[in-house]
Amino acid sequence: MTAELNIQGIYVPALLVLGILAGLIGMAVQRLFMVLGMYRWIWHRSLFDFALMLIICWLLVSALFHGFFSFIFKPFL
Repeated sequence: MTAELNIQGIYVPALLVLGILAGLIGMAVQRLFMVLGMYRWIWHRSLFDFALMLIICWLLVSALFHGFFSFIFKPFL
């Protein structure tokens, strides 16, 4: 993946933007897990949260460059 986004003439790596987006989505999912009480079944919360963020980032990357969201972001790449 060598894509860059052009934002007002500044080139930003697409993986940086997707990582920030994955972090925001991950924080929302963490909040949901706390409300539902799902963390009591998790052995190591930090590792689980890190793995969750990686999975969300991977889903965003695969959706962006292999299908679902590509029609939205292709003009910016």
